[in-house]
Amino acid sequence: MKKSKTLLIAGLVLSFLFFCGFANESSVQAQTKTSKNLKKKRVVKKKRIKKVTQSQIDNLVGSWTGIFDSQPTKLEIEGVNQSTFYGTMRQAGSEINFTGFVDKNTRRITMIETKVVTTDNNWILGLNNGRLSLNGIKFWGSGKDASRYYSWWFTKNSN
Repeated sequence: MKKSKTLLIAGLVLSFLFFCGFANESSVQAQTKTSKNLKKKRVVKKKRIKKVTQSQIDNLVGSWTGIFDSQPTKLEIEGVNQSTFYGTMRQAGSEINFTGFVDKNTRRITMIETKVVTTDNNWILGLNNGRLSLNGIKFWGSGKDASRYYSWWFTKNSN
């Protein structure tokens, strides 16, 4: 008796599905095609980030001019060793040594202010993160010291 009830219910459910058009083959194929088309439309192409070349990193050496924390600033990158660079930042009576790193795969730059050489305004050392432009002559980002956040950008001076 239990098997016949189960078969009867299964038959009724299948009949209902066929009647409503949910179970016929063409409807299932149409639904599958529609869902595939929706999936295709949802695919977003990821931007490929061009890697930084070693020559672009080597080209960081030199003078840079820009804005650091809303103030005109000069940056002198004095040397490069693989992906690491170092130099001095000068801004309104302050001179700060820094060390930086370029991630070759993402173009991201990290600059760590390492030493206050001289200052007129109680400079607080900070950590700065940014990105190098595709042509390697600009970089920009933001930073944070113990008390606040700020933004910055630099462009390489032509020699």
